[in-house]
Amino acid sequence: MHGDCTIRVHIPDEPGAMLQLHLGATVTIHAVKQLYDTACELTRQPRDLQICCDEAEYLDVAAVQVILALGRKLQMQNRVCELTGIRNSVRKDLIRIGLGHLLPSEDTPS
Repeated sequence: MHGDCTIRVHIPDEPGAMLQLHLGATVTIHAVKQLYDTACELTRQPRDLQICCDEAEYLDVAAVQVILALGRKLQMQNRVCELTGIRNSVRKDLIRIGLGHLLPSEDTPS
C-alpha cells in the first residue's frame, strides 16, 4: 500500500489564486514525511490553500494529523485551508474518528 502515494503542489500563475495540494490515492505513514515537508513549505507561501482529495481513497491517521495541523497553522495566519473532492471512503473514515464537522457539505465522488 505504500508505493502509490503522490503528493503534488500546483501554484497558479494568477495572483491571489489558491495554492493546490493534490493528494494521491493512498497517503500512508510512509508518505507522511513528504506531506509534512510540503505542508511546511506551503505555510511560507502568502496564499490560501486548497487540499484536493479527488484521488485519495485512503488517508492514514498520521496524514490526517498533518492536514489538521496545516489547517490550524494557516488559520492562525488568517488564511483559508479547504478540502475538496473528498471521496466517500475518506469521508466515512473522517467521521469515524470524530472529524466529520470539518468536512465541507459538498457532494463528493464515491
